[in-house]
Order: sequence, then structure tokens, then C-alpha cells
Amino acid sequence: RYYEEELHGKVGYEQVENDANGEVIRTLKEIKGIPGKNVYLTLDSGLQLATEKAMRGNRGAVVVIQPATGQVLAMVSSPGYDPNMFVQGISQKDFHALQDSKDRPLYNRALRGLYPQGSTIKPYLALQGLRENVVTTEDTVYDPGWFKLHNSEHEFHCWWHEGHGNISISRAITSSCDTYFYELSIKMGIRRMDQILEQFGFGALTGIDLDDELPGIVASPEWKTKMRGAHWYEGDTVLSAIGQGYMQATPLQIASAVATLANRGKRYMPYLLLGEQTPSKPYFQQTPIPLEPVTIANANHWNVVIKAMQDVIDSPLGTAYRFGRNHAYTIAAKTGTAQVIAKRGDPNVKDNQNLLPERLREHHIFIAFAPVDKPVIAVAIITENTYMTIDAARDIFDFYLGNKEPGKIVNDNQPTQTEIKKIAS
Repeated sequence: RYYEEELHGKVGYEQVENDANGEVIRTLKEIKGIPGKNVYLTLDSGLQLATEKAMRGNRGAVVVIQPATGQVLAMVSSPGYDPNMFVQGISQKDFHALQDSKDRPLYNRALRGLYPQGSTIKPYLALQGLRENVVTTEDTVYDPGWFKLHNSEHEFHCWWHEGHGNISISRAITSSCDTYFYELSIKMGIRRMDQILEQFGFGALTGIDLDDELPGIVASPEWKTKMRGAHWYEGDTVLSAIGQGYMQATPLQIASAVATLANRGKRYMPYLLLGEQTPSKPYFQQTPIPLEPVTIANANHWNVVIKAMQDVIDSPLGTAYRFGRNHAYTIAAKTGTAQVIAKRGDPNVKDNQNLLPERLREHHIFIAFAPVDKPVIAVAIITENTYMTIDAARDIFDFYLGNKEPGKIVNDNQPTQTEIKKIAS
């Protein structure tokens, strides 16, 4: 739809003189039609199909970006639908089946789905804490499994109820310690938290060449006053530190931000137009569109955060250790969880999500890029009410980075060469 005018070109016509019977006597004027352009997309057809299959029909979205350019290599909103149903005119029955489905297949989750970032927000806040000298790599916080604000008895619990003990910023990222980031948020304040998030593109349109994108929310005291008619409290800041509360982002924004992280601050606008060609004229290549970079004066701060994200996968303490060891590429990642309903019952007892109705279970988020030294792929995955983001990510990275040796693929959910050729054609 975005490139409809370029694809269609201009219609030609003739102005003619007819006799009384409608027969053409002569042509008075002829305007030749102008063919539409050939449009080439950045999408990798094999990766697109592999990404669709990796979702296994679960609700959610995936966006895959090439960090060095901003090119979108794959974009999936699941479940989807067959657009060919609309070509000849869809029946009312089929349309209502799509429109009324609880799974909302007509809703583009990749562009319009607004989700809490969960703990995937933590690497950005860690960078800001280091940049602003609020913390150092040597500082530790004691995590007993909970956190209290001054003069308050309310406990904000860490996901690991036993507590992580004394924990540094690196291990806090690797193990996703909530208590550490509760403490950091109070030291840093919502203003500085918002600043780094906005610099990574949260709370604003990415500018991608697609219609209907939503900007998400970087919550602030002004935003809460305007939208909710209420004051901002320290508790709001605490919840924001773990990507909960009022913070919301689209999968596209989350993918664009992790691509910037992979680039150590270099930002590019995500785009789908690889190039275009007017018939009989030279091919035009779309060039990457740079955006305002994220500047961190001390390069080691990038190293600290990215190494901690590597340990998310490689360390037994990492929250994505189940990603597996048998991969022929380096990878940095972060997991996140977004609550669908407020926790009930004893706050010291972890929820058994399997006992909840499916649509009340937590959403899960996973961000990653690889290889770490020279990233060629950055991925954001969100799955609704199911914990299979890591499995999906393994499928995607294995496919794209060619890790297809026997016994090294997590499952047999890869597309066949026949399927790839079919979608490519």
C-alpha cells in the first residue's frame, strides 16, 4: 500500500472520433501509459519463512533488522492471514471469521502491538547509569529478594524470590535482577531513564516505510498528568525500571533499539525498500538513513553491557542459558517478561503460569544480536501468553547464520529448500 503509486505507474488513453454507430473513425490524441516501477524489498524470503515457522502459530511478533543498514530482513505478525482471500472479493462469512477471531489475525502486532518491554529495558538503563556516573562496574547492591522505598512498607519483589545477594551491574543484567534496577531507578530518577530510552527511539515513530505504525509510550510525570490526571510517584519510577507500569513499545521499536545497541550507538531508520527501477532506466539503490546516534563517551560501558548480555546466553546464571551451547556464532541477548494480570496471593510464591487460563499468562520478550563483534542480525521477539521466545530465536539465528550441522538444530521446524524457492518466486 505504501508504494502503490510507484507500482501502478500512469494509465495511458486515446481520444478518438466515433461515428453514429460507435465505430472509431480516427484517433485524435494518444497518451501512452507509463509502466510502474519494479520495487525490490529488503526482506530475505528464506528468513521470512523460517521466522514465520519459528513462531509455531503462537500469537506475537518478530522483527529482524540488519544493524549496519537498518534493513528489515523479516517481519512477522502471528497469526497472519492469506491476503489472496481479498483479491477477488472476500465473502462476508470469511471476513467476519477473520474480524471476530480472538487471535486478531488482521491486527499488525509488529507495527501496532503495544507491549511492556519487561526486563529487555535493563541494558539501556544500565548504560545510562554508567554514563551518568550513578553507578560503577564495581558497585554492588544487596538483593534479599525484595526492595522497599524509604518510609514505605510495600515490597517490590525480585523475580528470584530467594534474592541474588550482593550483585554487580554485569550480573544484574545477566541474571535480570529486579532489585538492582529498582535501586538504580531511584538513584537515577525518571528523567534520566526517559532520556536514554528516547535516544534509543522509544516513544516515537521509527519512520519505517509502512503505514499505521504506533509510537509507544515513554512514561513521564507530564505524560501521567495529561493522560491519567494523576501525580507521578516513586513507585511509578520503580516499576518503569523493569519495563512495567506505563512503559509500552512496539516490536519494531524494540528491534530497532537492539540494532542500535549492536551498533554501539549508531542508529539507522528501519526500511523495507531495497531499491527500485523504472523500466528502461538504471536501478536505484536505497541508501541507509542515519539517525541521531546514542553517544557514550566511555567505550568500555558498551563492552560491559554487551558482555553481560553475552552471559545471558553463555553463563549458567543467565536467564537464556537454555538457548544451548552448540551454536557456531557469538550472541548477546536479554530476556523479558510482561505481566498480563497483577499477581495475586502470596507475593513470596512464584506464580505457576500453567495453572492460569492461557490468555492470562505472561507475555515473553527476547532481544538479541549476532555475531557480537560484527553483528549482521538483530532480533526482537514477543510471544503472547507463552514462553517460547528462546526456542523461536534459536531457530531464527541457526537458519540465518547457517548453523545446520547434524545434531545442532534445536528442532526440525526449519523450512525446506522447496518452501524457500516457492516463497521467493
